[in-house]
Amino acid sequence: MGYCSSLATNTWKGTTDNDWDTASNWSTSSVPTASQNITIPSGLTNYPTTSSAVSFNTMTLRNGATFISENNAVTGNITLQKTFAKYRLVFNKLTC
Repeated sequence: MGYCSSLATNTWKGTTDNDWDTASNWSTSSVPTASQNITIPSGLTNYPTTSSAVSFNTMTLRNGATFISENNAVTGNITLQKTFAKYRLVFNKLTC
């Protein structure tokens, strides 16, 4: 059976910095694609921030994790786990 890396879960590690577009911050050593499921775990020093448009299939934001989009250009489903009060999901502007 073949393996398709674009379907693998890409987990944020934040090893290098907080830049979404830095490949070394991700478990697959590549920035997520629109078809990938991604996970942002808790207990890290660096959490993802982006000022560019990002797309993914599903993002799971774990308890205590942070994701900041500085331009609100986010495409994908976001699942927040645990209590909402412990999350910080920041968008500078909202358009409907």
